[in-house]
Amino acid sequence: MGLLSQILLVSAAACYIAGYASYWLGLRARSVQPNRWSWLIWSAATGIEASTYQAVNGDVAQAAVFAISAACCIVVTVSIWARSIWTAPSLTEMTCVAASILALILWGFFQMAFWAHVLIVAAVPIGFIPTWIGALRDRRHEASPAWGLWTLGDLATLILILTTLRSGIHELPYIVVELACHAGVWFIIGVGSIASIRSFRTGRS
Repeated sequence: MGLLSQILLVSAAACYIAGYASYWLGLRARSVQPNRWSWLIWSAATGIEASTYQAVNGDVAQAAVFAISAACCIVVTVSIWARSIWTAPSLTEMTCVAASILALILWGFFQMAFWAHVLIVAAVPIGFIPTWIGALRDRRHEASPAWGLWTLGDLATLILILTTLRSGIHELPYIVVELACHAGVWFIIGVGSIASIRSFRTGRS
């Protein structure tokens, strides 16, 4: 692995870890109001992606970035659910959870890594819909610097993948979708600022 790839790898991992840490701190300060079903979907998606990416791609270092993100996502998800009051999932949330479960079955029981990967790529943006809606209604619900950090981490990962592309474009869809989804939330909560700098302000105001 070259120097550029190492820098991108470390940068991506640092952005992901910092993003999850800041979001977790926002949970403790009650400055964010996440959709817990979205987070359940994302934790399943990142976990499956971390497993299927290496099988599809074969790059251990890049798969490690997804593994770090998955571990952090699961920790935040557990924290969110521990603090939440039960609410029934919407049809969209149920559909995405079902897609995640099907992907897990395909990967875990049948070792069909490619199709599990495809299902997760489709499930991720569906899982973002409740969060996008909540942010559009009141951007304070997602007022966290995490969205900007995750977007930058996705961008670094995308560049890393492009510089080490090995076996075709099937490596790209997941990170492109992740980048677009994270950037979408960052844009929503950063409306009114060209650089979306408002998303780096935490708190209720």
